[in-house]
Amino acid sequence: MPDPRRRQGRRYQLGALLALCTIAVLAGATTLAAVARHAAYLPEEIHDRLGLRAAPRATTLGRVLARL
Repeated sequence: MPDPRRRQGRRYQLGALLALCTIAVLAGATTLAAVARHAAYLPEEIHDRLGLRAAPRATTLGRVLARL
């Protein structure tokens, strides 16, 4: 899937964000705020495996998903 974002300002890999959203939704998250909260409380090992340095905010997730 092509990344619709501009090169400038990318801080997260698209695949990592989509995987994070999938994990959160499978765990019961129904809003972007819930997805972001779930991401914040994931174990550090999961963040490392996804290649995330920090949990993205709900606004970041919303912008990425809207552009897709």
